[in-house]
Amino acid sequence: MNMKWLNNLPGDALAAHELALIQLSKLNVPEEARLKWLLAVDDALFPYHYALAVAYARAKRLSTEEESRLWHAGHTLHEAWVRAYLGTLQHPETSPEQVVLITARTLYHRSRAAVWRNFRYLPAPIGWWLDTHKIYSLAEAKGFAAQALEVFPHEEHADAAALYLRILMLETLNLSNMTRPQILAADKWIQHHVQGIALATTYDPDRQLFYVDRSMDRGGCRIRNLKLQPSQRYWITDDLVADIENDILDDTHDVPDLDVLRSMHSEWSRTTYKRQRRSGERSETARRATVAHGIYAVCQEVLNQTSGTASELGGEIWHIESISTHGLGAVVSTELNNWLQIGRIVVFKEEISFGMSVVGVIRNLKHQEPGKIYVGTEILSYMALYGSLHQVAGGTNAAGAVPCIFVSSDERRLNLSLLMPAVEYEAGAERYLRLDKRLHRVRLHRLVEQQDDWVRVEIDVLKQLVAVPQHELAQRPNPIL
Repeated sequence: MNMKWLNNLPGDALAAHELALIQLSKLNVPEEARLKWLLAVDDALFPYHYALAVAYARAKRLSTEEESRLWHAGHTLHEAWVRAYLGTLQHPETSPEQVVLITARTLYHRSRAAVWRNFRYLPAPIGWWLDTHKIYSLAEAKGFAAQALEVFPHEEHADAAALYLRILMLETLNLSNMTRPQILAADKWIQHHVQGIALATTYDPDRQLFYVDRSMDRGGCRIRNLKLQPSQRYWITDDLVADIENDILDDTHDVPDLDVLRSMHSEWSRTTYKRQRRSGERSETARRATVAHGIYAVCQEVLNQTSGTASELGGEIWHIESISTHGLGAVVSTELNNWLQIGRIVVFKEEISFGMSVVGVIRNLKHQEPGKIYVGTEILSYMALYGSLHQVAGGTNAAGAVPCIFVSSDERRLNLSLLMPAVEYEAGAERYLRLDKRLHRVRLHRLVEQQDDWVRVEIDVLKQLVAVPQHELAQRPNPIL
């Protein structure tokens, strides 16, 4: 059994994962040696697991090939180790001590595979949950579900119940509204807080809020109108909620972390739980829309509409299925829209806008069938207005202008705001804001939202100036793209 390659693992997490998968596919040794090999390689690769997930989650822009390579290296490796460990569990020569460790590691890799699957907002494959339930049930049946152990060298101790709960609790969150970094942050928080939570065999309606039915091909659920079954297990979330509330009070968190904490608190608290309701009724529709994405492309399209220039939107046509006052839902091709991610800014041109550009942000992604994904978009403006920001000392000519989208106040009580490139935002800065033929002196005030390439910032109008001089209006702004 050749193990020399393990002493020279690449420093790159992606290359290390791919090399391990190649070596596993070549492995042809007796069962005892196979388990020794699996454990040794697993130990060596452990530091790379989180590094690869972070690299994938935080990547700003990936080609289709790069994204696919990263995702498959992460997801495939964890599921491959699950299958390999399950094979050793069934071997008669595996000792009881080894069974405890292998079961824990199998659940660990299942939890990692779940994170990678949720990075793409994919549903669990048929039978995935039943297989996961069986792994934990083995620990219960043999009496070691609550036996904490060092799953990996020099890491925190965990037991099978905590590793199982890590999978269950992540899936109770509304992950379709989270970005990849937020999914990763939620999983890491759960990892550090579920140890010690009991999975009870009896139901206490005054304390327990969640349950899992191990006879069903699904994960954990909040308890509603429950018909009790012997296959069910129940747990209390009060300690988790208390930990969340303490962390929220800790002012060292940045905004994304706070968003994750608030989301977990909303889902797991017995007092604040509620699913978000739409402010307006959703109605079914059957419209089509062309779409562009990214802050500069959005600004360019709105500018084209304002100036009467032919639209530059092209590519995939989205089929809009539902629409409400502040949102719309569409089903689109995953192959033609591989750029889709939560928080991406988009612009539509479609029938309901009467030729105006509709600007929105992607808030929800759900895979419904192979090759298709449901996209939920929050509408920021049905009548987007192009603007440009200029240095106060630099005049209002086109050179050096920063493109932006002006969003007026609305019934959601949002103040006047701008959508603008993230790299151009400077808190408290004063700028000239040019909107059509008018010029305003404004201050960039409170940051409402920040995403990869754009921000939404409230503005204070300090002074409305005279109309822009005619000779400046005659200058066509420089192309944005």
